[in-house]
This record gives sequence, structure tokens and C-alpha cells, in this order.
Amino acid sequence: MNSTTRWKLVQLVDNNTITHLYHDTMVTYINIFFLSIFLGLILAAFLSRFLTKPVSRLCSEIDALNPESETLIDEKACGGNQELLKLVNSFNGLNQRLTRSLQNNYEIRLSEQQIKVQMLQFQINHHFLYNTLNVIKSLASIHRIPEIETISMCMSDLIRYNLENFPVARLEEELMQIRRYMTIQNIRFPEKFHFDINIPPALLKMEIPAFLLQPLVENSIEHGFADREDNCYISISCQFDQETLHFLVADNGSGIPADRLARLQKACREDTPDCPDENGHHSIGIRNVSQRLRSYYGEKYGLSIESAEGEGTIIDAILPASALKD
Repeated sequence: MNSTTRWKLVQLVDNNTITHLYHDTMVTYINIFFLSIFLGLILAAFLSRFLTKPVSRLCSEIDALNPESETLIDEKACGGNQELLKLVNSFNGLNQRLTRSLQNNYEIRLSEQQIKVQMLQFQINHHFLYNTLNVIKSLASIHRIPEIETISMCMSDLIRYNLENFPVARLEEELMQIRRYMTIQNIRFPEKFHFDINIPPALLKMEIPAFLLQPLVENSIEHGFADREDNCYISISCQFDQETLHFLVADNGSGIPADRLARLQKACREDTPDCPDENGHHSIGIRNVSQRLRSYYGEKYGLSIESAEGEGTIIDAILPASALKD
């Protein structure tokens, strides 16, 4: 309605015209909708290919890796993607650790196989020697030579102990092994050695690593008394508290020079190779005992050595007090 003339303007439109315009508009909207979907699919395919191409390349690099070598994935496979770069670095680190672990396991299995073969050969050789000693003992008994009979019997028992008691043995068996060894030494060197054992009977049934004390006694005889003809004294005793158990092997031998003692203590403490002394002697038995104690009970246990030249040596085999309960 016009405000001035107060006239009303009326326009008549054909209904078909309105319907046609509505139809055209809907068709346009539908075409735009489907075109948008089509363009979205193309864009999605392009983005998917763009984003997954580094991942596919990375998977190909992983599949091509040789598990028996430390081959690493090239960082170029990430295509500049920082997230994939972190993943590659982590995978390379994991691959290196797994490769080293596989190599270590292979070396361990190989060593175990070699040890098994050596142990079988060791048993065969010792059984042959054991049987031979029994023959010698029988011949010595027939010909009434008691010294040879005693030595043969002790050697047979020593070998049988070596074959049957590994890796642990009762303390009383270890002490019996030492007595056999000392019997042989006293026959070789009459009146040279004086030997005593001061161990509480309550400890005799406890289990300890086999060949724990005998190598220490042998070390005293071979090194401590090499230049002495008589009055050679060896003592085995025991002390314990709430936390540790100490087996002490003491002698009044020639002692160990200070520089040699320092190297030996370091070798026992750190499991490092021991250098020979001026006579070419290696303390292999001592280091072996120390390493086995540290492996069996833990790093805080092992051997402690005190010595003074011309006075003697004390070797302390340190075990946990819990060994008494085992």
C-alpha cells in the first residue's frame, strides 16, 4: 500500500512459474551437493595418499630389514614427518638392542654347548683316571705299599668328589676333600705341614659352592710354603654375624709382596685378569673362587685377602648369613 495515494499494488504470478523456479533451485542445490561430495572424495584420496605414503615406505623399510644384522631404517623414509621420525628413532634403538640380545644369546648357547662337550670329555678323562687309580691302589695293597695305597685312595676320592659335587656341596664334604688333599701332601712331605680345622659342627650340613676352600689351601701350600721345609701351619676357621659368614684360611707362610697383594685384591674385587708375579705364577684358583662367590651370592661377597711378607696370609671367604638357612 502506498502511503501517499493509499493504493494497493497486486501482482499475479502463474503457479507453474513458481513451481519451475523451485524445481530449478533444487536441482542446482543437488548438483552442488554431489559436486562437493565428489571433490571431497578426490581431496580425501589425495590427502590419504600423501599422508600414508611415508607410512607405507616405512613399512617397506621395516620388512626389508635383516634381523641378523644391526641395519637401521633410513630417516629419509619419514618424509620430513616429525612424528614418524620419532617412531623411526625408537624402532632403530629397539632393533639395535634386540640384535645385541640375539647375538649375546647365541654366544651364550654356543658357550653352553662347548661347556657341555668339555664336561663330557672331562667326565670321560676323570673316569678313566679314577679307574686307573683303583687299579694302582689294588696293586699297592697286594705288594704291601701303604703309602701308594693311601695316595691312590685319596686321589680316587678327590676325583669322585669332583665328578659328583657340582655346583654345590655340603661343608663337611668340602672339608673331607681338604683332608684327603692334606693327606697326600703329608705323605709327600713328612712332618712338614700342620693342619687344623675349627668349624662348629652345626655348620657342617650347610651347602656351599663346591671347591670353595680346597683351592685356598692349595694356594697356601704352593705359594706360601714353597721356600720352607718345616713348621708350615694352615688353619681353617669360621666366624659369622647377623649379615655375613666368614670362612678363614690362614697360614704362616712367606706372605704376599705389597704390590702383588694390591693387584690380587683388585682382581678379586673387580673380576679383572690377574698378572703373573716375577715367578710367572697366576692366582687362578683364588680368582676363580672369588668370581664364583660373587656370581652365586652377589657383588658384595667374595674373597678378602690380608698378608704380610714373612708373617703369613689370611684369606677370608665372605658369604651371606642366609647361606646357613639354605
